[in-house]
Amino acid sequence: MGWQDNCHPNTASFTRRGRMCLVGEKATWGEDGKKQVTDTLIDGQSYRKLFKRDDWNDVVIIAKGNHLQHYLNGTLILDCTDIHGRCTTTTRSLPMKFWKRPLLVCCALGWCFVAPLAVTAAQAEGPVKVFILAGQSNMEGHGNVELTEPAIEHMKRNNTYERDKNNYLDYLAKHSDRKDKYKHLLDEHGQWAKRDDVWFIWQRTGRDGGEIKSKLTVGLGASGSPKIGPELQFGQIMGDYFQEPVLLIKTAWGGKSLAVDFRPPSAGLPPVEELKARLDRINENNEKNNRDPLTMEQMKSSYGHYYRLMISEVNETLKNVKSKFPEYGESQGYEITGFVWFQGWNDGQSVEFASEYTENFKHLVHDIRKEYGPISVVIGSSGFGKNAPSRNDGWVNRLREHVEPAQIAAAKQLDNVECFETGDCLIPHEDRTSNRGIHHWFNSAETYFLIGKGLGNTMKSLLD
Repeated sequence: MGWQDNCHPNTASFTRRGRMCLVGEKATWGEDGKKQVTDTLIDGQSYRKLFKRDDWNDVVIIAKGNHLQHYLNGTLILDCTDIHGRCTTTTRSLPMKFWKRPLLVCCALGWCFVAPLAVTAAQAEGPVKVFILAGQSNMEGHGNVELTEPAIEHMKRNNTYERDKNNYLDYLAKHSDRKDKYKHLLDEHGQWAKRDDVWFIWQRTGRDGGEIKSKLTVGLGASGSPKIGPELQFGQIMGDYFQEPVLLIKTAWGGKSLAVDFRPPSAGLPPVEELKARLDRINENNEKNNRDPLTMEQMKSSYGHYYRLMISEVNETLKNVKSKFPEYGESQGYEITGFVWFQGWNDGQSVEFASEYTENFKHLVHDIRKEYGPISVVIGSSGFGKNAPSRNDGWVNRLREHVEPAQIAAAKQLDNVECFETGDCLIPHEDRTSNRGIHHWFNSAETYFLIGKGLGNTMKSLLD
């Protein structure tokens, strides 16, 4: 079998029995058959600007033994060295031009065949790649975007401006010393860019709730002022990875546990004694607050309610993709490719909830795959405690000591499941002494960006 080079307006890749090297990567496949990315040659936004949609494109592919290089319009965009032996070729340099459309180059036994490919999502591209993004408020997304004058004045009054300005994507992407890491989020006019090849939908709750349907861009987080969640950078990475369009279906609600609200069907209900004890606690609290008592049947119905709602919302979107996204070609179909789970805070409310997490998550994966097939699954851990400023927080300690280890353990016990540990995504500050706001990562856009990046790269490792 030969290797194949794909060049497309949104991405490019070398493939041979799977994607070996993606656009922007300088990669080496070692003797152990594992891929190591050693450098970034170009980011997704710069690649899309480099590709001429309405003009001729110059492509040079150089194959020297086990070393493959791909140049687009004079810029090196892919560099792959294969020590493992998956793509060894005879030495050959291939200059070529193509107009507007992506190019497919197939090489076998030193001979190369070139054919143009159509670019419209509704025609020749493969099925739309669908990812379900599920969880509670941190999947909703609470990373700040707009650094307004009132916000600046408030931070300066409290002497927190230098510490907290990087919580705002506005500052990060346009003014910070690391703005180059975020330049792909901006268009040529300095406005938030929209990706034509990554679609997003979410039935958002809150004061400005309703169906949020958009091309991937900034501001698709929780209700209120513009916010971001993990969807932003996760979607960027998946959009760069696939030639096909990508659809992100977000299903997230704040304040929900896996032990109760998202409890999957195969987990069943807790033992009767546990149910009675919980009902007694609920009604004791109801009495204190002059609320009507809850019946056992009412309480039982709350178990798994948001799991059922999640499935319902996903299925409703999939049933109506064409009406929601006119770009979608019904003949191309869709493929449910992955499930991303980012949840855990509410299971830290008690050791009882936390102790169930490993088994409940295994049931969740089982039931999701029963519904949608053997898809890849990534879980973002509840890593709040790693860089938490205070160790005297019982809730955060339960997350660190019980919930996060349970999440990591569950992923290790399942096939095609990986856990991305989020603790290092929270940037520590010496002058932060309180955990106030830690449940939403102090509303740090940088943290949500890094979590989305970690989830995306982890999913990519499963798909490679």
